[in-house]
Amino acid sequence: MKTEFHICPLQQPLNQWVQFVWISKGENDTTKSRILPNGAIELIINFGNKQKTLKEDTLKTDKYFYNYWVAGIQSKPLFIQSVTDTNLVGIRFLPGGAYPFFKFPVLKLSDMVIEADWMAEELEKLRISINDLSNHQKITQTIEEYLWTKFDGSCLTNESVMYVANKIFFSDTEIPISELVRKAGYSHKHFITLFKKQVGTSPKNLQRIVRLQKVIQLVKNK
Repeated sequence: MKTEFHICPLQQPLNQWVQFVWISKGENDTTKSRILPNGAIELIINFGNKQKTLKEDTLKTDKYFYNYWVAGIQSKPLFIQSVTDTNLVGIRFLPGGAYPFFKFPVLKLSDMVIEADWMAEELEKLRISINDLSNHQKITQTIEEYLWTKFDGSCLTNESVMYVANKIFFSDTEIPISELVRKAGYSHKHFITLFKKQVGTSPKNLQRIVRLQKVIQLVKNK
């Protein structure tokens, strides 16, 4: 059975922080997949058998993941494989979008895929409440309700950080990083530290990732 992949946008104002919810569903799909950097932090909930990441150099098993895990912003390709099937729901946060929900410096997640043990209890409740992966509308609604329970208005991403992150991520033209940082109104060193803490990477590296994604999209279109 071919794996189905569905993208579900969220309503305002959650779409300020979350790019979309995705659903991946299929049986006996054990293909090794190479995931290129996309500038996103993703929270993934597993409804099937264990999944695994692979070592880049040998493509041998690196780590197994069973229930819920978080993939931070990656600066290199990530290699993954399903063991027997794929039954996953993922929340893809926009750059800077995960910080108000995780409430800790997301730089700690960069270039890592880790089990979300600190959220295991609440994610188990979320998984039980979703149950059926074919009902996309219910999945989206349930996740929206869950995210509002996690949202912390006292831990918002800095406005200047979000401004620069959005300019990098959404602009059709590439704006020099020095110009964006100058408009943020902070010293260069302080802003870069703040940006890494709340986005998970530097503005320069995020721009590289966005540039790569645009090239990939251009190739696909042609």
